[in-house]
Amino acid sequence: MFQNLLQGSRNSGVARMDDFESEASWDLSGSESLVLKFDGAELSSEKRDHLSRFRAGNPPVILQLAAGLKRKATIVGYGARDNSFYLTWV
Repeated sequence: MFQNLLQGSRNSGVARMDDFESEASWDLSGSESLVLKFDGAELSSEKRDHLSRFRAGNPPVILQLAAGLKRKATIVGYGARDNSFYLTWV
């Protein structure tokens, strides 16, 4: 089921990264990586602060896209300007 959520060019819905949850869109960037972008219009200042605590190279996060299965991923980059995370699967 998780793989089905990643098929197609762009998907959107509620995404969860550890204990953070918000509306997002995501693109599969090959079979090993994913770009996840949280919708800035949906983010309060508290949620923006929470996002800024996620760092590249930290222990893996538990990622859940829409109603899919949970899967571990490692953050390899973060774009604060547009709330984008670049992740690889563990």
